[in-house]
Amino acid sequence: MKKLLNWNLWLLLAAICSCALTFSACGDDDEDEETGGPYTGVWNMTHITITEDGETESGAVTGATIRLTLNNDYTYSYYAYTPAEDGYPAETIDESGTWSYADGVLTLVMNAGDYTETSFLTVTKWTNNQLITLQAEDGYSEQRTWGR
Repeated sequence: MKKLLNWNLWLLLAAICSCALTFSACGDDDEDEETGGPYTGVWNMTHITITEDGETESGAVTGATIRLTLNNDYTYSYYAYTPAEDGYPAETIDESGTWSYADGVLTLVMNAGDYTETSFLTVTKWTNNQLITLQAEDGYSEQRTWGR
């Protein structure tokens, strides 16, 4: 009987240790998924999901170059090149301005002489290696995934 109690005690102790190791290992993974930011540097768009009037299209960004550079001095540059395709001409966008980040919103302000345009991007995830933004207005939205 004493052997049986001793054996059960060891099994219980092993189970407790196993659970403790499992829960401590899970805690480290959760930190990588938390939204942090802002993380400056060069961000390349890797994926986009567009929703318009309830219809959704999603895919990887291939053939195009779309890059957002957030500088430490709160200036930014945005460069996009899409090659000619299906009868549409090639297009290049190259703009710059200032950026700010507060309350989960990345704000880009582009100044071009007398013209100013402000974009508000809701940040749903911002880690050191991934940025996911959402821009929505009047039944149209774009969720963009950026990577380094």
